[in-house]
Amino acid sequence: MRALVCLAALAVAALAPCDSLRGVFRPEGGSGTPWSIDAAGNLIWGGTPYAPIGLEIANGAQLDAAIKAGIKDVVIDLPATGVGWGETFKKMDAASMRYLVRIDSISPSAVGFAVDPRGYRISSIEKSRPFVLDIPGATQAYVVLANQRDGNVIDQKLIDIREGQGFYDVKVSGPGNEYVLLVYPKTSTLEMTDCWEGLDKHRDNLLVALKRNRPGPGFRGLINPLGSTVGLPGKDSRFIPTSPWFRLELRRLLEERYRTLETAVRTWALSSSDFLTYEIESEKDKGKPTVTFDDLARLVPLWNGGRGTPLLYDPETNKTFAVDQRRSQAWQDIGAAMTRAYSRRYSRLVDGIRAEADAPVLQEWAGWSGAYERNDSRLTGIAMTVKGDTPSQLAEQGARAASSLLRWSQPGWLVASRIDPGKDPATVAPVSDDLASMGARAEFFRFNEATLAAVAELSKRTVEGVSPVSAIYFPENANDPARAQRLPAGRWWLPTPVDGERLDFGKHYFGYRTENGYAIWTDTPGKTKLLMVNPKAALFQSLDGSDPAPKIVKGGVEVTLTEIPLLVTGLGEVPVPEPAVKETTIAFVTLLKANEVKFDPKVLTNGKAQDRADLTELASQFQRFLAGMDRNPGGNYYQLRDVYRDALFRANDFLWIEGESNSRNNFSEAVAVGGSSNGGALLLQSRLTNDDGFFAEYEIPVRTDKDQEVWLAARIPEGRTDDVQLLIGGQLLTISGPPVRRYGQGFGWYKLGMTKLAGANSRIRVQVPRPLGGDFAIDVILLTPVPFSPNGFVRPGE
Repeated sequence: MRALVCLAALAVAALAPCDSLRGVFRPEGGSGTPWSIDAAGNLIWGGTPYAPIGLEIANGAQLDAAIKAGIKDVVIDLPATGVGWGETFKKMDAASMRYLVRIDSISPSAVGFAVDPRGYRISSIEKSRPFVLDIPGATQAYVVLANQRDGNVIDQKLIDIREGQGFYDVKVSGPGNEYVLLVYPKTSTLEMTDCWEGLDKHRDNLLVALKRNRPGPGFRGLINPLGSTVGLPGKDSRFIPTSPWFRLELRRLLEERYRTLETAVRTWALSSSDFLTYEIESEKDKGKPTVTFDDLARLVPLWNGGRGTPLLYDPETNKTFAVDQRRSQAWQDIGAAMTRAYSRRYSRLVDGIRAEADAPVLQEWAGWSGAYERNDSRLTGIAMTVKGDTPSQLAEQGARAASSLLRWSQPGWLVASRIDPGKDPATVAPVSDDLASMGARAEFFRFNEATLAAVAELSKRTVEGVSPVSAIYFPENANDPARAQRLPAGRWWLPTPVDGERLDFGKHYFGYRTENGYAIWTDTPGKTKLLMVNPKAALFQSLDGSDPAPKIVKGGVEVTLTEIPLLVTGLGEVPVPEPAVKETTIAFVTLLKANEVKFDPKVLTNGKAQDRADLTELASQFQRFLAGMDRNPGGNYYQLRDVYRDALFRANDFLWIEGESNSRNNFSEAVAVGGSSNGGALLLQSRLTNDDGFFAEYEIPVRTDKDQEVWLAARIPEGRTDDVQLLIGGQLLTISGPPVRRYGQGFGWYKLGMTKLAGANSRIRVQVPRPLGGDFAIDVILLTPVPFSPNGFVRPGE
């Protein structure tokens, strides 16, 4: 049976991208019903818009309660195996219900080597000792012991993992050195879907389930054809599958790109003398390589990003080969092979489903990757899950799914497949309206006895959304000041995964930059002069349809700025609001007047000696950059801001400590992070336990003997704030509540309490007793004797 189903699926004629938006569904025992997606993203079923408000159903008891309450539309969870499908379809069809089936089976897990030197590492090892490595699900692991300072490999070997535990005895000689243990487990992972043998089996089960249990006339589509996914192949993959089918696809890609093995070896920056060997038939013969593209395709890089060791590991021979990781294209080729395999096989799965039951197929949003981020997607739409009862909460959670769909080159069906508004029935209707404005054309509330009656009443009407949703986009790492929100005239401002940068224009003007241009807005609307060298090249577009009334004036362009972003394109320079320059100048002059005294010289600042004698030199620098505003307003304005920040620090007693500027740590690594202070953060992404826990230490000067507020700007996994501690001057501080304010890529400001320091210097130690099960990143530690109100990564006084 499996072979027949596979052949049937592969024989399905490929659907053109536009065919994903229309079809004819033929139910069990019924005639065909045409359907399509219109320009506004509505599902037109049998000539009538289908825009339901209903329930999410997880089991039979909930289904019975929904039928009793008069609910006619549901999303129902069913397994890919087909168990329970027949009786469930009969019950829903008998009640004249309409339903989408969501496959709730876990998607097939890939098997291979986890290459995550950020997570699978134990650093700052100072002496010989045995380690117990807890790696559930792994069967083996390749381990590398290296000198932490110069990366010199001390030992490397393959070890067995039994019942989730492996053992490695670190043996080092001589004091004074620190070592790092890198671990590369061979395991199955939910973080990457098996797009090869596992997907084949999953597809067979699903198509057999559809064939044997034909949906009735109420069927409206299928969600999550791959099942519940945690991770999809993307550009940041940290896993190398060992599937023979993956290696075959990688081999084919390498042959297509490089034609000869020698070229591929050079591009991967392998040492040819180590990897290539030849059979020499005569003295004149150059010989034939004894290795092939197959040998190259099974190599596993032992580095990822800036971490790891520059080796390629062969699991078949247990050998490693030296490589120049800075030049190597190995990860790029591996990622391309994964993406190509996933895209092609996912499309075949969707085609197979459509051949058995020609109805809409959707995927729940699971990150900025996957089929829904491709313009050639075979999907009919995207499903989103949201939790919250306020517009800001809904926008924050639903905005990314809406962004992915609205950036398609064709319409799509946006379905809110799980809405959790809490237990207050009064929130149901407003939540429905807010999601409809974002583009949701079908809404299904999570089953809850407290809100069941309200949903039943609301289900008597349909989602109101007849017009296409118009959206503009901001880079996600510019979150705060930019944020997902509804703009005038029904437009939405939504995040995207593109690179961007927040622009610092002071307290009243805000902006960000992308490769396409700039966005600028203000909380003090009115005519504003934007300083620029080439005003004739500037193009302006208001997002609310109003006329910004641009007028070229000396040194720039006068425009009308409001609280709605104004897009500025055509420039190779940052357009600077003139009031932002005046604000910075006034603040700097005020600071000078208030500090007409000399300070003690040679005060340590973050471990570096800086002259804090007076502000005369900074005043001279400020004047020089201010005089250059006519020649280069964008460049000189940011020099002004830097001088002002330096002056603020010298004239005040707060201490702003960058997370990555520690003196010692055993975290994963310092990484570049858009939308963070100084563009970087210290990341902890450990998957291994450490008897000593995880720590980052900061040597700091004591700048005041007054009581000081202690703040931590960090990204902490949900529910794990209790595991983060800060030790300062012998005082242990913990986090007692949610972040006061969020910004950037998931960072938030946490107030830990008050402290009082004595002496000339002290130490701060951020410590985490055990892995947090996700990304933990330190952006800033702040000590300030004056009350602080967080605003992104703006420092006190700015």
